[in-house]
Formats: sequence, C-alpha cells, structure tokens
Amino acid sequence: MKVLLLGDTGSLGSEFRQLFSNKKVHFYCINRKKKKFKFNFSKLKNLIFKQKPHLIINCIGLTGLIYCQNKKKEAYEVNSKIPQRIIKIIKGTQIRLIHFSTEAVFKGNKLNKIYSEKDKPKPGTIYGKSKYDADKKILKAPNTLVIRLPLLFGPTHKKQIVSKLLKLIKDKKKIFVADDVYSTPLYTPEVCKFVFDNFIKNQKTIKTKLIHFTGSRLISMYKLILELSKSIPGANHKNIIRVKDAYFNTGIKIKPKNLGLTSRNRKYIKTINYKVGKYLI
Repeated sequence: MKVLLLGDTGSLGSEFRQLFSNKKVHFYCINRKKKKFKFNFSKLKNLIFKQKPHLIINCIGLTGLIYCQNKKKEAYEVNSKIPQRIIKIIKGTQIRLIHFSTEAVFKGNKLNKIYSEKDKPKPGTIYGKSKYDADKKILKAPNTLVIRLPLLFGPTHKKQIVSKLLKLIKDKKKIFVADDVYSTPLYTPEVCKFVFDNFIKNQKTIKTKLIHFTGSRLISMYKLILELSKSIPGANHKNIIRVKDAYFNTGIKIKPKNLGLTSRNRKYIKTINYKVGKYLI
C-alpha cells in the first residue's frame, strides 16, 4: 500500500511519519511549511495524481483556539477548504481518505457530558466550526473516514500544552492548571497504531463513516498533569497549582470546557494507564 501523509510536521503527523519509517511503509509526506508548495487545487491535484496513493491520511490542521479566533480566514482555509479540495480531487477514484477531526466540534457546556457519534455537533469556536465544516462534507463523500479525537499527548507533542507543562515541572517551575477543563485524553501513538493495524497492515473495511477514537477516562487537565507528573523523577507536586480556567483570561467566552468522547464502536475505545510511565518528555 502506498500512503500520502499530509501534514507530517505536526504532532500527530510526526508520530505517523516515525511509525511508518519503523514499519517500512511506502509513504510520501507533504506539509504546509514547504515553501514551494501550496495546497491550492491544481498543485494538490498534481501531487495526488503523481504519487498515486492508495490511502491519504490528512493530519493538516490549525488547532489553537485563540489563534483560530483571531485568524478566522486562515482557520477555514486550513481546516475546511483543504480537506474539501482533497475529496473533490479523489472523487471517482479508489483512493481512500482518513481525516482527523476533534471533540471541539461539540459545544462542551454540560458538566460530565461525553459525546458519542450520535450527538449532533454544535461548535461555538472558530476552530470547532471550521473543523465541523469539513466533517460534514467528508462524511458525504465516498471512500472516506472521519476519526474524531480528544485531547492528545505524546512524545511528538513538544509544542503542545501537556508537554509544555510537564517540561516546566521537570525544570522545577511552578505551573497553574485548570481543574474545570475536561477531556478523555489519548496517547498519540495509540491513534497511529490503530490506523496502521486496521487500514495499512490488514486493510480492514470499516463500514462506518465516523469513529470517535478516544481514551476511556473523563479527567480534568489538572488531574491529568498531576498523574503524568508522577513519572518525572523528583517532581514537586506542590508546584502544580490548581485554578479555574477563568484564571487565564483567554478572552474566549465560549470556550468548550466540558468535552470528552465515547464511541458506539466499543472496540475502538482505548484504556490508557497514565501511571505506567510510558509518556516521555
């Protein structure tokens, strides 16, 4: 199988690239940081027809809530328009597309509410709206699968919030972490392993168009960081200060704080033991 990996420099894409290299998967990478490449329709079409992939994995995404709120045009271009160009190009071919979405397509305003594939998205942020805009189009296209993900953490997430906080703990710094922001966090390598095992190694056919692939624990950001920090030698847990999200004054009044995913496809739910020390910083 030949795989085209779009967005290989991000946290999820980097993990895929590493896994594919270790598994000797025949793959080609492209990302938005390559100066000579733009994801306009003609260049993307030429790339896909030149590479002739069996499977496209789209990890391109603009994720920051605040950044997306301030850069609405860019958010829709990256999160919505690029995926729509892909499905238009592969229409009428046998090329399959796996596209990653987010729990942020839901409003996230109900405490202890965990969202399944049956729940109707109602995003309140530009990030969530731009991602859901792509979801709706992709779900109607043939040979496509949308995989929604919760908060991710892992060894390739050096620039993401969990890694940054753990790095500060390792450096003996004091940090402030919200105890009223919830998700069902997932270790990134588990996502990549799932895709590899099902769509590349065994090439199984999954009839559903939408999967929520997620951890099974609903946990606050504060408790997640507290538990992960236990794998850091000499970590001073008194430096982890518990606060409310309002403390950070992000300016986003409609921030989804009560998120988390579950799935009707129970076999895809992952149980992650945060205490095993497998998370490396």
